[in-house]
Amino acid sequence: MPVDGKLKIIQRYDDAGLLIYAYAGVSIPQPDKDSVTIAPAWIALRTGRSPELVPDLLTSDLKPATANLVTIDNEWYRTDSIDGPRRFVGNSLVTLLRKSERKFYVPIGSDRRGRWLFRQPGKESPTLLIDPTIQDPTPKLPVWTVRVKAGAVGWTKEGWPAIKRGGAWELRENGWKALDESKTPLLTKPADGPATEPSSGELLTDRAGRKIFNGTQSLKIVPTTGPARTLSLPAIATGNDPVTLIEAADKKLFLFNQPGRVLRLSPLDGPDVNVEATFTRNIPNGEPVRIWLDPAGRICMVIEDSIAVMFPSGAIPHQIATKMSGAELQANEPE
Repeated sequence: MPVDGKLKIIQRYDDAGLLIYAYAGVSIPQPDKDSVTIAPAWIALRTGRSPELVPDLLTSDLKPATANLVTIDNEWYRTDSIDGPRRFVGNSLVTLLRKSERKFYVPIGSDRRGRWLFRQPGKESPTLLIDPTIQDPTPKLPVWTVRVKAGAVGWTKEGWPAIKRGGAWELRENGWKALDESKTPLLTKPADGPATEPSSGELLTDRAGRKIFNGTQSLKIVPTTGPARTLSLPAIATGNDPVTLIEAADKKLFLFNQPGRVLRLSPLDGPDVNVEATFTRNIPNGEPVRIWLDPAGRICMVIEDSIAVMFPSGAIPHQIATKMSGAELQANEPE
C-alpha cells in the first residue's frame, strides 16, 4: 500500500503496463510482524501479474525524471543514450551493444530465432538487428579468471579446475559442484597431474598420433610413420620455456610460450606454421603452475592464487555465463 496515496506514472508500456514511483514509499504487510516501509519505491504493474517492486539494484541511482526502464518477457532492461540498453541479470547490468551501436538504445525485443531488435528514438528511425545465429569469424578466446585470496586453486584427478574457499569446489561443464576432499582431493602441484600428460621434452601427442616438441623457436613434428619435420616459428610466435601446446576441438592449436600471451596456430599439415590469432586480453601475466585441457574442452591455467578458464570455442556457454558477474562478462565483450 502507498504510504501517503501519492503515486506518479513514470512510463507506460505497450502491453498496458505501468511503471509507478511512490515518493513516500510503500508499506508491505508481514505475517505476525509490523509492516515494512520501503521509500522511495518503484512499482511495476504488468499485464497478468500482481503489482511488484522493481529490484533496488536496478533503481538505486535512477531519477524519476530521466528513468527509462523496459520490460520484455518478464525481464528488465535499463537504457539510455550513453550506455545503451543493459540487461538486468541477477545482481548487475550487462551491456548488450558495442559502443558504436549504442545510438540504437531503444530495445524492441527478440524473435523466435533469438535475434534481437533495437532502434533509435523516433517513429521512423532505423532498426538494428543482431543475429547470434551468424557465426562471427573473428577469433576469440574468452577468459574467466577466478581469484582465491585466502584459499587454494588447483584441479582434480579427473582434470576439472577446482578451488578451495571455505569449502572445496570443482568447475564442472555446467557450473560449480561441491568437492568431497576425502574422496577427491584438490591437487596443486604439477607432479599431481594425470599420468597421461606428455613426457619430458614432449609438448603434445595430437589426435593424429604425432608427437610435437620444442615450441620456443620451432616445432619438431614426429609422425607415427615417416620422417620427422621441423617447422620454424614466425618471429611473432617465438618465445621461451616453459612451453605448453594444447590441441582443442576442431584441431585448434594453442601455444603458450610467453607470459600474458596465447597464440592460436593453424593445423601443422603444411610447410609453414601460421599464426591465426594472438590473444593477450585477460590472459594472466606470470609463470603458470600448470596449463591443461579439462574434460569439458576448456583450457585451464593455474597461476599464483588464480585459475583462468579459457573457452577455445570463442563463446562462453550460457550455463557458465550465469555463474559469472556482470563485470566478468563485460571484460570479455568486444572492444
